[in-house]
Amino acid sequence: MPDTINRMLDTINIVTVHSHYRKASCAAKVTQYGNDYTLDNDQTVNYLLNHYSAGYINFSNLSKSTGLMPPGVKALLPNLVVFERPPVYQNIFYIPKVVTQEMSDQHLVYRIALPWQLYIALYNSDYYLHNVYMYFMDAPLTSLDQNLYAPAIPNFYANGQLCRPNFSLMDDVERYSKDVSGVISAAFDWVWNNGTNHDLTESMLLLPKFTKDISSTVFGLFDEAKLYFDPSCCSGYKLTVDQVKTAFSSWEKVNIKDILNYKWVVPSSTLHHSDTMAYIQMVQQTEAYCDNIQDWLFSEYYDECEEDIISRLENLDYDVDRYITFLISNNYISPPLPQNNDFSYKKILHSICMQYDLLKKKTVNILYDIKKITEILSSDS
Repeated sequence: MPDTINRMLDTINIVTVHSHYRKASCAAKVTQYGNDYTLDNDQTVNYLLNHYSAGYINFSNLSKSTGLMPPGVKALLPNLVVFERPPVYQNIFYIPKVVTQEMSDQHLVYRIALPWQLYIALYNSDYYLHNVYMYFMDAPLTSLDQNLYAPAIPNFYANGQLCRPNFSLMDDVERYSKDVSGVISAAFDWVWNNGTNHDLTESMLLLPKFTKDISSTVFGLFDEAKLYFDPSCCSGYKLTVDQVKTAFSSWEKVNIKDILNYKWVVPSSTLHHSDTMAYIQMVQQTEAYCDNIQDWLFSEYYDECEEDIISRLENLDYDVDRYITFLISNNYISPPLPQNNDFSYKKILHSICMQYDLLKKKTVNILYDIKKITEILSSDS
């Protein structure tokens, strides 16, 4: 087989990986330019490791071309593809307003260094992208047990799921090829090339909320960082515009060669950070919450008449996050406890597969197969 097959991938019609796990050997069948190639064990390992680390034993139901597959594909399941990207500089296009406010074309651009990223893209049978998850990593993905970290940028929910962009033209949806390659391109564009406003900062908030020493993170390179990201200022589920600006201004000072030296935190296991919501509900039942609310309202809304302030109290028409921040800052209540640090690739992949019923009609254990393929690659490489 010509050596160029590992460098000039065209299309993959069927990929079948046969693994005799105890002997740690495998073979793959690849279709390129209409010709079938059967790879021996060494060629398969090289092929999977460098181009297409498939995580599913049988691809017989994938009869359509996948398109030109880029390096970094780690797993391909029916309706799901996982791929990684190495550390890179990336532009963040940030609009410091929420969508309910008057929008403008003006945005702030920050050029930041990213660590390794892992993308999990879900698509339908017609190869239209449905959802994207993205996480940070401190190394390339080599194990099911490898830790994943929350992407500390806006537009992501606490569990690493991207808030899907809105498209005004169908051309923005149809311009991608209807194959796995097109799904990968769309997923990358959804994350990086559609801009982000201030509506969703849940994932970004997790970094200062659960980091004891903010100076060990990309947010903490300014002297004022400790003030901006004190835990008492990060008790809710969103950051202020000034906090986001400070975070990115600090992050821009990080050189890409040093990006892997900085600390990240794990995401939430649920869409929203449920621990935060439970914490807020718990605080609202405390005496401290009830005893101080009226004085705080009169101080916070000092420019309003007494009748309007009483109306706010009765209708719960006030910023709960700001009030809880006030209570924490004055030691009336304790800040929330840090979350569990166990968040692995295996955990999120299983969660997503179960959530979208990707395992419903399968007769194989996909996670087990991925684990075995990973072990083979690790032992042979």
